[in-house]
Formats: sequence, C-alpha cells, structure tokens
Amino acid sequence: MAIPEKQVLQRYSDVVSTLAKHGFGFLLTKMRLGKYIPIKERLGLEMPEDFVVSRGVRARRVLEDLGPLYIKFGQILSTRPDLLPRDIIEEFSKLVDHAPAVPFSEVKAQIESEFKMPLNEVFREFNEQPIASASLSQVHEAKTLEGDRVVVKVLRKNVEEHIKIDLEALRILAGTAEATITEAKKINLSNILAEYSRAVSKETNLLREARMYTRFRENFKGDKDVVIPDVHWDYTTRKVLTLNKIHGTPLTQWMKKRVSKKTREKIARKGTAIYLKQIFEDGLFQADPHAGNLFIIGADKIGIIDFGLVGTIGPQARKSLSRLLYAVTARDVDKAVTEIMTIAALPADAKPQEIRRELSDLVENFYDVSLKEVPLNEFMQEVQEMIEKFNMVLPPEFSILFKTVVEIEGLGREIDPGFNFTRASKSYFIKALRSRVTAEQLVEIGRETLLDTTQLLRILPKRFDRITERLSEGVIPIEFEHRGLESMASSIERSSSDVSFSVIIASLIIAAALIVDSGVVPRIEGLPSLSFLIFMLVFLVGVIWLFAKITQKRPGY
Repeated sequence: MAIPEKQVLQRYSDVVSTLAKHGFGFLLTKMRLGKYIPIKERLGLEMPEDFVVSRGVRARRVLEDLGPLYIKFGQILSTRPDLLPRDIIEEFSKLVDHAPAVPFSEVKAQIESEFKMPLNEVFREFNEQPIASASLSQVHEAKTLEGDRVVVKVLRKNVEEHIKIDLEALRILAGTAEATITEAKKINLSNILAEYSRAVSKETNLLREARMYTRFRENFKGDKDVVIPDVHWDYTTRKVLTLNKIHGTPLTQWMKKRVSKKTREKIARKGTAIYLKQIFEDGLFQADPHAGNLFIIGADKIGIIDFGLVGTIGPQARKSLSRLLYAVTARDVDKAVTEIMTIAALPADAKPQEIRRELSDLVENFYDVSLKEVPLNEFMQEVQEMIEKFNMVLPPEFSILFKTVVEIEGLGREIDPGFNFTRASKSYFIKALRSRVTAEQLVEIGRETLLDTTQLLRILPKRFDRITERLSEGVIPIEFEHRGLESMASSIERSSSDVSFSVIIASLIIAAALIVDSGVVPRIEGLPSLSFLIFMLVFLVGVIWLFAKITQKRPGY
C-alpha cells in the first residue's frame, strides 16, 4: 500500500514545529528548516541555552507531544545508551506507553474482522471498558465460549498505516540531519530508525508475542513460583491475543501495601532470580522488567506479562557478561577491564593502553564503596559513556542486555530498599561460568570455528590484493614508528601457526562429533569411546597450547 504523501508532509511539519516549540530550533536552523517553523516560534531559534528546562526533559516532551508512536520510539531508544547521552536516556526511560482508549466500536470491528463472525459468537462475554490502553493496542477482559476468564489484547485499527507515515516523516528528517549535523551522522540516525521499524513491526504481530508466551512458559514449566499466562490459540490471530487472566495483585499496587521487610526481601530476591535465569540459563529474556509487568499471586508467587519486547543472548555472550559482572562483584579490576575491552570492539585508531588506563580508574572508583552499596546502574552507565568516548562499538545485544540488568537491580531496590543485587546475583555468574558444554554445543562451536577459519583463509588473498593495489595507487596513509619491527617476522609466523592449529583442532572436534551420531559402541560416559578419546586429546592439547602461549616470552615485554 502506497504511503499517502499529504499525510507524510503533515506529520513532517508537526515534528518540525514540535522540535522548535521545545527549544530545538537551533538544530532546525542547522538543517536549514527554519522556514517551516511558525513565525511565533522563530524568536527562540538562536537562544536554546536560555531554556530553563534541561535538554533531556525537553527531548522527552517532544515525543510526548507527538503522540503514542513517538513515545514507543523513545522507549526503544532508551535501550541504546551507546547512542544517546545519559541525560536523554534517563528521561526517555520515564516515558509511559499510555494512550487514550479507542471507542469500543473499533475494537468490536477489529475482532469481528479477524474472526469473520459477530463478537457474541467469538466470546460469551466481553467487557467494553478496557483495563489498559497503549500506543499499539488495548486490553479488555472477556469470557470464552468455554467459560474461561481471559484478557484480550487487540491491535489498534490502522496502526500499521500510522507507523508507516510516522516512519517516512522521520526518515526524511533523519536524512536531512545526517547531511547537515555531524553528530546525527555519527550515531547513524537512519540505522536507528531501521531498528525502530523492526522492533515495532514485531510488536504489531501478536502471533509473535503469543509464541513468546509459549516459549517462556516452557522455560519455567518446572517452577511453581512463576506464573505466565497460557495462550488461547483458538482466540488468537495476528491482531488479537487472548490469554488466561492472572488472578493476583499488580506489583505497583503490592508495593504500596504494608508488607513485612522479610517478605519484601523474599520477593526482591525471587524476582531477580527469575530474570537472571532468563539471561544466564535460557538466553531469552523479557527486556522490559518493570513493576507494571509483574503480579504477586498468593503469598509469594510472581506472575509475568507482556512479552512484546524480548532480548536474546548466545552462550558466548552470556559467558562474557558473566565474567564481567563477576569481576565487578569480586573487585577484580584487571579482569573487569579485560572483559569490557573484549565485549566492545576497538576502532582502528584506538590506543589500547590509554583505554585500559581510564577504564581501570573507572572500575577502581566504584570499589571505594562497600560491597553492599556497589551501584551497578551507575557503573554500567559510566562504562557505556567510556565506550562512547573512545568510539568503541558495543554489540546491539549487549546494549539492551546492560539496560535490562540495570533495571533488574533498580526493580529489586524498589521492592526492597536494602536489596543487595551483588549477593543475589553472584551465584548465577559463577554458575554460568561453570556451565557444562554439551556434545551438541561442541559440534556447533567446532563448525563455527571451522567455517570462520575457512572464511578467513578464503578472503585473505583478496584482501592482500586489495592492499597491494591501493599501495600501488598511493592511497593508503601509513603511520610508521620503528619500534619492535624486528619481531614482525616471528609474529607473523606465530599467527600462521595459530591459524593452522585452529583448523586442526576444529577438524578433530567435528570428526568426534560426527562419530557421536554414528551409534558406534562401546561408550564412555555416554559417548562413543573414540569420540571420548578425541575430545580428551583436544582438551589436553588445548591446555598445553594455552600454557605455552601464556608462558611464551613476547618481544618488547
């Protein structure tokens, strides 16, 4: 469906006018858009610093004035502290996804359109008054034909068309900003919009959220203290999601009650454990852990809703995060700094020693407080600012992960002001570090290693050709410092040996893994004896190689 040009231009005008209204006219002037601003609002174009209200507050108000879809945009941006300054991130985190309820007639029409029958033939009862209303959908209570009490989430009518119009207006504005403002080009506004588009498109498909509910229920099926609503698939479509109703007290209301300190401690500890399990054991986590998404059921059971925004983290990333957080809680400065520099990729012009020195100072500053009071949220924010300062690249999965971990700690302290996140989480970090690697994971690691090595060997000749070609054209700037040059040949030789060694090890792992599936007997510890011996050989050779690398004397040290 074509996007209505007139509506896009109107929305574009709304955005420009709202930016000027809240003191961002100076940016519009840089973008040569001053002519689009109403005359009554042009007087403040050259004096943004005269605004008493802070930049972050004004940025939040821009999104609030522009409506629910922009609020959703701000919420997603609040998960990217690697892109925006802290003051703006903090204000965007305060955005509440609430919108005026749409008339019941629209909800009724949407349901009847999805199920191709009258509403009273779909549900036995349906409450016309919504219990919640957000930018993309609203929620009603109902009763199924079988008599089950349920909640029904209904996507707003034409919401996808409105999203396309807003995105097109923002795309035009972002293109202008990137062409005229250095900072906009640096953070790559177009990519941010693309990320927002992907995130919102996921939330407009309620079948996807239904599948998430099913996956999370499966992950917690053995835990009687965690309640996740079941999906009524016969009453669920792409635009309608029907769930069992949770009979409990919303955490927002529960926290206002007079509850004993012991109970608060228990709920805070249990809630934290639920989210740490999602991250470090399942690798799939609800990325919006706030009180509005949690219920207290009975004495101490916890119910979870809203899986529209979820994050994923692979096994290796889990271990990296575990090592970092364990190093922080164990006050190991060197390990913490090493993990930060491992997680965030260094730019080509990086000065590792300078980065390591500043990161060490940062980590040590946070160790001046007692173990109980280590402020993880402030530490994470400082680390992200340092990453931004040195133009290091943080993988997207870590951006949303860092935010989620900080919010988990904040939620724990909101429930129990004396909550000790360090003590509650340390065992999970250790468990993740000690987690056993299964045969299937070894197969996958071996395959990935072999593929990566093969890919590297395949592209190296092309890259050398490209380098020599550019050298012959005289277009490669080279900074030359004659220090340690005598070790270059031996370094190249060592690197070649490492690559060859990696190929051999990967081949052995794959060979052993293939034997696992062959049904060969006899077996040792559940594995074919030949596979077991190969795995042991790989392990021993790997330990010897690692020891040799550690003890190897390096030139210049």
